[in-house]
Amino acid sequence: MSLRFHPDVAAKNGWITKEAAAEIKSSSRKAKGRAGARSSHAKKVDPQQILFDALSVRLPGMPEWEKEGLIPGRKFRADIFIHPNTIIEFDGFRYHSSKAAYQKDRDRGNLFEAAGFRVFHSYAKMVFDGALLADFVELVATAVEAQSSAQNTAVAVGG
Repeated sequence: MSLRFHPDVAAKNGWITKEAAAEIKSSSRKAKGRAGARSSHAKKVDPQQILFDALSVRLPGMPEWEKEGLIPGRKFRADIFIHPNTIIEFDGFRYHSSKAAYQKDRDRGNLFEAAGFRVFHSYAKMVFDGALLADFVELVATAVEAQSSAQNTAVAVGG
């Protein structure tokens, strides 16, 4: 459920460093040499991974990648999960371009909400625009920290 960009494009736009782009291309060439006649495309930058990394910096050790089993009896996977009940879904046009896909995604989101999860939605432009990414990460982090603080206060008062 993600868009992918060539490392040179990502470096040119400031999404990753030039060194990281060179490392990605180098590792891709090595893998290609080992695998034989693979595609000549270099490894692409995954915006969901960029968002996950940014959240991991702001909330160390908390985000979990593509968490399954959050709703018993359902085979849903949250793109990013932050304990105890925060889900970040990466919504890309590529996967939500049909009416049926959009409706299925809304149904899934409603089931997460009904099960007590708080769902935030992100998209590629948000991730690749530094200011939008920073604002979104801060929004999620503030919500998670406020919930944690409220739970700790309730335990201290009740305990």
